[in-house]
Amino acid sequence: MNPGFQDYEKKMEPARQRFATNPALASILAPATDAELLELFLLYFSSLGVRMTEPVEGWIREAAERCEAIGLADIGRSLRGHAAAESGHHLMMVADTRALVERWNSRHDHHYDADRLLSRPPSPGARHYIQVHENVIRGQTPYAQLALEYEIEMLPLRYGPPLVSQWVSRLGEEILGCLSFITEHIELDVGHTKFNSKQLEKLIERMPDSVPVWSPLDRRSLTPTASSWPTAFAWPKRTTSHRPPPLEKDEGTRMRDE
Repeated sequence: MNPGFQDYEKKMEPARQRFATNPALASILAPATDAELLELFLLYFSSLGVRMTEPVEGWIREAAERCEAIGLADIGRSLRGHAAAESGHHLMMVADTRALVERWNSRHDHHYDADRLLSRPPSPGARHYIQVHENVIRGQTPYAQLALEYEIEMLPLRYGPPLVSQWVSRLGEEILGCLSFITEHIELDVGHTKFNSKQLEKLIERMPDSVPVWSPLDRRSLTPTASSWPTAFAWPKRTTSHRPPPLEKDEGTRMRDE
């Protein structure tokens, strides 16, 4: 590992620790957390996540084009290959949302509508997440997309197994049929993270002065990712007896107009 990459890892550690100690994550993993609340968290996490994953292929392609335009042709080629591997991943979250709604509705009197959940506007955390990516890609350092991917795709490797274990323990093995996005990314992101690490290390070796710029960008990438967790966890807790929550004002207006 070259010294520049070691410096990058050191600068990122505080942000990673803040994510690891996020109170919402701790609540999701706590043995005493209500099982129905965990199931509703999954419902919101999956439906919210569609807005955060659908643009990924396009973001990476745009980053590839920007890198090529500033003379980083090799990074552009690598990013193009990675973009193709991200195609359609949001459809797993759509399928998970529909499966979770079907599961919930078969067991409870208070029903959810998958289409309404999927049409909800992005949460503040999701909007921030989208904005961070777009600012990086269209800014002066589009190659920092590599670092964004590196940080984000490490999350399923670190937290996926304990989360899936908790959900299976509390909700039963059949819940695995509603977790296609998470379970597949635990496996997929092993290769993606190795790829991102290799590319990032090569680029930092080539451009060592960029580390002070990249680290704040990556801290911002983890902040909105983490902030979407308490939103997803708090949403079902706002309800009474786990009733479906009211629509946000702008969502209700849009649906009345349809």
